[in-house]
Amino acid sequence: MLNSDEHLERALAEYNDKVSALEDSGPREKLLEALVNRGCVLFMMDSYVSAYGDFDDASDIIAEIEDSGGSVDPGLYVKTHAMKGMTIVEKSVHEAAEEFRLAATRLGQLKPGARHFPDGRAIADFCLDCAQTLIDEDMGADALPFTEKSMSQTVGKDDAWSRNRYMEACSMEADALSGSEDPEKAGEYFDEAVRTGESLRASGELEDDIMLVDAYVGRAELCKGEEFIGYAEKAERILEDLEARHALEDRDLLSQLCGEIAQAYMGLHKMKEAEKYLMKQVKLSIGAEPPRSGDSAH
Repeated sequence: MLNSDEHLERALAEYNDKVSALEDSGPREKLLEALVNRGCVLFMMDSYVSAYGDFDDASDIIAEIEDSGGSVDPGLYVKTHAMKGMTIVEKSVHEAAEEFRLAATRLGQLKPGARHFPDGRAIADFCLDCAQTLIDEDMGADALPFTEKSMSQTVGKDDAWSRNRYMEACSMEADALSGSEDPEKAGEYFDEAVRTGESLRASGELEDDIMLVDAYVGRAELCKGEEFIGYAEKAERILEDLEARHALEDRDLLSQLCGEIAQAYMGLHKMKEAEKYLMKQVKLSIGAEPPRSGDSAH
C-alpha cells in the first residue's frame, strides 16, 4: 500500500505528463485544469514556489479565456486565486490579499458540483481554510466573504460535521468583526458559536472543546467587569474539565485564563474571588492540581 508521500509523488508525475502534453497545443481549459491540479499537489508537498508558478500561470490563462469572451468555471476561478494567495501570503501579504479578493468575487457563483468542489462540505472546508489564513494575517475584513460562504453551506444542517463547521465559521466571522467598528455584531456571532458548541458538547458531538473555549474567550474579550467574568469562567470550567481528564494539551491556556479572571475580579474589588483564581494559577505554574471551580480557597 502506498503512503501519502508516494501517492503525492505519483500524482505529481501524472500531472507533469498532462501539463507537458497540453502546454504546446492542448485546449487552454484543459491546461488550466492540469496546472491547478498540479499546483494543489505541489502545495501539499510544501513546494510553495513551484505551486505559486502553476497558480500564476493558471491565473494568466483565466485572464486570456475571459478576455476573449469565454467563461471559466467558478470553482476553478476560486481555487486558482485563493491557492495563489495561500502560496504567497508569507512573502507578500499585500499580493495575497489581492488574490483572495479576486477569489471572493466568484463566491456568489460557487455552487456544489463546481470544479474542485463536489459538494457543500468541500466549499465550507476550503472557505474556512481561506478565512483562517486571512485572520492569521490580520486581514479580517477580507475573511468575511469566506466565513459567510462557509456558513451558507452549513447553516440549518443537522449532521455533526456541518454543525461543527457552522460553529467554526461563526467564531471566525466574530473574530473578523472584532477588529472592526461593529463589536455588537461580533458578539452576536460569538453567541451563536457558543450556542451551537454547547449543543454539540451536550450530545457528545463537539469535535474540539477548545473551539468552544475560544468562542467563550472571544465573547468575553468584548466585555468588561462581571460580563467578562461570566463568559471567561465558562471557558475556564471547560479547560478545567479537560485538565481533570488529562486531555488538556496546553496548561498555559488555563493558567493564563485564571490570571485574567483574577485581574477582572480585582478590578471589581472582589479580592476573595481574585485570590481563588490566583491560587489556581500558582498551582498550575508549579504543576500541582488546581482546585476545582466552586471549591473554597484556603
